[in-house]
Amino acid sequence: MLSPVYDEKSGDEIRLLDSLRSRERGDLVQVVGIGVKARFGKAVPLVQLQQVGNPMSLYDGAVLMDGSGRYVLAGYDKDSC
Repeated sequence: MLSPVYDEKSGDEIRLLDSLRSRERGDLVQVVGIGVKARFGKAVPLVQLQQVGNPMSLYDGAVLMDGSGRYVLAGYDKDSC
């Protein structure tokens, strides 16, 4: 079963094609993949991101577990635009 991943700031669920803003650099990325990957022998959620306007920039976002046991995407917030 795929565990949902949430936006740290708003608490909204991250969905495919969502636009997110990097807190560090301010750049805009889009969620282009959601799935599961193996990490330290456990299945954990995977969120693949791509910088808007740069199709060669595919990378995995850092998914962490917060204090309430939910998976959150670290370093990015849903973009209001």
